[in-house]
Amino acid sequence: MGAAASIEMQKPTDASDILITGSLKYAKDEVIRLRELLGQYAKDAGFAEVIYDASDLVLGENEQDDFERCVDEVAHIRAALRMSTQKSRRQTRVKMTGSEDIQYQDFQNKRRSQSDISSD
Repeated sequence: MGAAASIEMQKPTDASDILITGSLKYAKDEVIRLRELLGQYAKDAGFAEVIYDASDLVLGENEQDDFERCVDEVAHIRAALRMSTQKSRRQTRVKMTGSEDIQYQDFQNKRRSQSDISSD
């Protein structure tokens, strides 16, 4: 998910880039793109059913409501990606045990000792 997540991290979490278009087609296409991009991860995580299209959001009764549901879904997916990426970064921290200093590995793969962190 690394490349996909890094590209999505550059986009506004609130989906304001989608909102300003006012286009249901654009919003729907973005939902489908994100679901197709990330759908395999959901299946791997154990979800029995993954909806790749936007049929659960675009009901065809009210275009504005459909648009808002799509924008909300894009915002939800982007926020989840950020949380997942932040969790992944936290998990890369390495804690040493015993008499050695506790060391942490930041997301740029640089090691810092506890004394370096204390002096920040």
